[in-house]
Amino acid sequence: MSTPPPSAVTIGTFDGIHRGHQLVLEYCLEIAQGQNMRPVVLTFEPHPRDVLRPNAPVFRITSQDVKEHAILALGGFSIETLPFSPMLAQLSATDFVEQILVKGLGAKHVIVGEDFHFGKSRLGTPAFLQAQGKRQGFEVTLIPPHEDENGEIISSSRIRDALRAGDIAQANALLGYSWRIKAVVQHGAKRGRVLGFPTANLHMPTSFALKHGVYAVQVHTAAGESYIGAASFGTRPQFDDGPPKLEVFMMGFSGDLYGQEILVQFISFLRAEQKFEGVDALIAQMNRDIQESCAVISGYGLKRFLDSAAV
Repeated sequence: MSTPPPSAVTIGTFDGIHRGHQLVLEYCLEIAQGQNMRPVVLTFEPHPRDVLRPNAPVFRITSQDVKEHAILALGGFSIETLPFSPMLAQLSATDFVEQILVKGLGAKHVIVGEDFHFGKSRLGTPAFLQAQGKRQGFEVTLIPPHEDENGEIISSSRIRDALRAGDIAQANALLGYSWRIKAVVQHGAKRGRVLGFPTANLHMPTSFALKHGVYAVQVHTAAGESYIGAASFGTRPQFDDGPPKLEVFMMGFSGDLYGQEILVQFISFLRAEQKFEGVDALIAQMNRDIQESCAVISGYGLKRFLDSAAV
């Protein structure tokens, strides 16, 4: 077995790649470049909470591919994804350090948040990691939590709460870029086409907990085309009150996207989902939604990293 090159390693689930994560990643990259080491992001898939608490899957802010794209956009990282399983959860903190960090990745510097815990029963504390570093020959840098402009700690939990409340502005401010999802377009009931608003139907996992409502969005196709749009997530009370679905209308698009992935960037919450007196009232409101989405997105001048990214 060949010896891995010396690495600066940062570890975490990194769900969202928010501003706090970005600070840790940038510090890891700076250390790696300064000490001529390979910058490595060690992450896990599926999310550990999905394995440890299968009856309560976590509302993922970013899918694995979106997360990897965000990490790579920050620099020349190598991404090492460990399949998280009950067996891995039982690995002791000592074995995690020896088998994965030292032997597997050649860690010479480990950069983690001050609240980072790992190993069986989360017994691998920051102090334990520092002690192991002295024994195993690697340095440890602990990064304090990153605060927003109001002095509150930026966390994935806060972002999930914002998305549950439909507060896209808050979620995007904490992320440092516009929140986005990527999904495959599937066949739907095609009611939108009859109403004059054909939509791309995207089935979200049951853990997807975005507030039901209508959103101003930008949509990117695999062909590299971008569109202003309006997205509705909910149960369609006007028609069937069925399982929640995400339906995306793209201004000026004509064609067939079935079976293709699209990327949807969420810019603003427009209104809550509602039932109208009739179809004509619904159509009138949909026209207003599109107009408002155009107005919101045309004034969206703050460009953050990833905002021009296509699929």
